Amino acid sequence: MMEDGKEGIEVLKQVRQMSAVLAYVMKDIDVILPDRMIEIMQFPVGLMRYRRDHATFLDILITVGYMRQYEKEVMMHEYKSDGENRTMRYVECDCRDYEIAYSLFLEHMKNDSSFDSFDDLEVITTPEEMQSKISAM
Repeated sequence: MMEDGKEGIEVLKQVRQMSAVLAYVMKDIDVILPDRMIEIMQFPVGLMRYRRDHATFLDILITVGYMRQYEKEVMMHEYKSDGENRTMRYVECDCRDYEIAYSLFLEHMKNDSSFDSFDDLEVITTPEEMQSKISAM
């Protein structure tokens, strides 16, 4: 039992070290979900549970977009705030982010003991549907 505790402490040390490296490497940049993706996305909204799951899915999607920031073009949006010119730097989520987030979300749902059935998940836009519909735009 003592060994498990020591292993746990080592894992925590490694996680802290990796977090520090990520904080140093990752840019402070916004991640935007483009309108074209929002228009295509479908998620069941009939139950409170689905609305909560939708928020979880969006969090995963934005996080994936953030983690893949070096694979994306950094865009800029100039605007005025309090009479000053400002520039917002951002990256957009793309179909690859959606595909990764979808896969992670399904894993999350499989491990969620309060989730009964995947039947309702069929109404979530699949990565293939997303790619097909965006390509057709």
